[in-house]
Amino acid sequence: MEKLYTVREVAAILQVNRNKAYELVKKGFIKSLNLGSIRVRESALQNFLETYDGMDISDLNNVRKIV
Repeated sequence: MEKLYTVREVAAILQVNRNKAYELVKKGFIKSLNLGSIRVRESALQNFLETYDGMDISDLNNVRKIV
């Protein structure tokens, strides 16, 4: 079975604060499911990292390539 992460664990893995991790989930950058609390599949986290590799996502309303 695939590992499920809490938003707190996702924040620790990405080395961002918990609010940023929630924002990434809320805006659909990271797919999640709600099982009473939000969970992120390991594959969804991996997909996020692959999709946004080389991108500046510090402003989620203005995602762009890093130059």
